Amino acid sequence: IQDAELIRFIRVWDELEELVIDIFRGKRVSAQQSQRFPDLRAAIFQAYPAWQNDLQPYWQAARVKGRPDHTDPFLGVLEIEKAEDFIGNLATFRLLPAAREAINNYLLSLQ
Repeated sequence: IQDAELIRFIRVWDELEELVIDIFRGKRVSAQQSQRFPDLRAAIFQAYPAWQNDLQPYWQAARVKGRPDHTDPFLGVLEIEKAEDFIGNLATFRLLPAAREAINNYLLSLQ
């Protein structure tokens, strides 16, 4: 992949995804996570519009809880305004695989 902006978007999403998983599974938010989340969220908000249309067919084909879900998983995660709101938030946690699948399938389509 040669596109620096795409690489940057994926790296930031990876970090955000890891943070969400750690918070959800740990059932708590560290001070570092609480401080890092707003920066990651802002970076994704800024970068995602450039990739939204490219990723859309891939997340629309993904399944959430075994069923097609036509909710944008990226926007679903970005709706959360505070890191603490990921604690116990199963609905948002379940969006992560659809977002990951969309990124992976998009990357495969570029090869």
